[in-house]
Amino acid sequence: AEVARFRVGLTGTGYDSPSRTAVDGAGNAYVASRAHVSPEMSQGSVTKLAGDARACVDRNGDGTIETSTGASPLALGRDECSAWTVPLCEPGGIPRAVAVDRGDAAAPGGYPWVGCWNDMSFWKLHPATGAALASVGTTVQPYGAAVAPDGSIWAAGMRPRPGFLQRFDPATGEADDAVSTEGTGCSSDDDLERAPYGISIDVEGRVWVTSFDRYVCRYDPRDGSWLTLTLPRSVTRGVAAGH
Repeated sequence: AEVARFRVGLTGTGYDSPSRTAVDGAGNAYVASRAHVSPEMSQGSVTKLAGDARACVDRNGDGTIETSTGASPLALGRDECSAWTVPLCEPGGIPRAVAVDRGDAAAPGGYPWVGCWNDMSFWKLHPATGAALASVGTTVQPYGAAVAPDGSIWAAGMRPRPGFLQRFDPATGEADDAVSTEGTGCSSDDDLERAPYGISIDVEGRVWVTSFDRYVCRYDPRDGSWLTLTLPRSVTRGVAAGH
């Protein structure tokens, strides 16, 4: 049963083009809105949604939490379980990748990190306010992101060709050299888009990615090896590693 529906972004319309999501350790969701489909608006944003009613805020002080309880969303700004929305990336920068790190004593649920496609950067946001706390530059255009068991964050970069993976340390802001996907099923060429799309990391720290075609690829940073699996149907997009 659908328990809630929310408007997100700066306008609450399809022009915001919400896409990537991540959930923190407290059950709160972060939604990145790309804003890349309208000729009139190109400013992307990130919205935080409370995962528990106890985390919602009675902003109008009427003693009741006004929030969606089914398939009907409230007007933009009315839902008191929508904690905040902040603009992110330069106009046209397109926020896409989202991941939540392991946090610290001040943020035990973790800090959200959002990757800007055209800006080639990640931004760390304050979970309580959405304020930008730090940034990390990348050499790839991030399309997805996932947190490894060691706390590092990996980005799936569809561009530049042939597609790359790149890891950075959220504590230091240092990024490793990008790892090319060339020679795997998850790389792009002149004829077909196969660059890394979905991304997940298993308990051994191996990075799994999908492509626009029917391939799933696994990279093991311990020895630099790749494994390519071919699925019977296309198109592969999302991927999740279970425990």
